[in-house]
Amino acid sequence: MSPKSSKCKFFLRYKKVLFQSKEHEEIIRAAVEEYKPVPDDILAAYADREWAKQEMERREVMKSYAWLVDMAAGMESPEEFKNFFEAMGTDEERAAARDMGEKNEDRFYKEIWSRANLRT
Repeated sequence: MSPKSSKCKFFLRYKKVLFQSKEHEEIIRAAVEEYKPVPDDILAAYADREWAKQEMERREVMKSYAWLVDMAAGMESPEEFKNFFEAMGTDEERAAARDMGEKNEDRFYKEIWSRANLRT
């Protein structure tokens, strides 16, 4: 089942894990990997899985970068946000963002941009 399917949207919209089938786990994992918004309570249902543990830890760290979301609002793409931020941010802000995004810089900027430009 695709993360874009109506069944997947049902699970994500109502924020309840109705069952933990392998198929449901794959849907949630794919949504996480595609930067789709997965509610914390659904992710917590898979807390014993390494991919979910890593995502929950990453979310905790990302909370300290919430101030970047306002900066990314209205940008056309993650690349535009990254270029703007690197040109306009203070040395301290750029260093903090680089530290956070060191393992996967593109994901860092894409997630900040995605949070700022959620389409509902």
